[in-house]
Amino acid sequence: MTAINSNRAIRGPVTAVPVVAGTGVRFVKDVENNRVVAEVDETVLYDSNGETNISSCSFSESYKNFEKVKFYFINTDNEVFTLESLTSKQDTLVTLIAGTVSVEPALYMKASTYTLGNTTMAIRNSISYAIYSSGIAGISTTSAPNYVLRVVGINRIAGGN
Repeated sequence: MTAINSNRAIRGPVTAVPVVAGTGVRFVKDVENNRVVAEVDETVLYDSNGETNISSCSFSESYKNFEKVKFYFINTDNEVFTLESLTSKQDTLVTLIAGTVSVEPALYMKASTYTLGNTTMAIRNSISYAIYSSGIAGISTTSAPNYVLRVVGINRIAGGN
């Protein structure tokens, strides 16, 4: 095959170069610009759009369609943290954040347990503890100290489930 443009002729075979993507990378056709684009294989399953105090949510598709799932949380102190699952086959998720403050209580711990359905996530229970100089005390067992901000599926797997 010979390729010709208006400025000059190129003689010889036109060949393709084999390109392979590693785990977590996918190729997407960009027909408009006549190219292929490599991008990270991540799909946003849920986004709170910055809204906080979200204790349950629905996913755009099953989280089990992905090799891993990354969860973004925010706690009542407006600290954002992430938790990446080792597998998308689990049905319970536990978040835990601990820290220090300069005044009593000196240490704190905030934990939430979530139940994962195929396309849903809901808080099961939560608790906050404070460590005072006099001992440990539970602060709250009713509020969700770690709220859902975003859920991202990583590396889509064929066939899901």
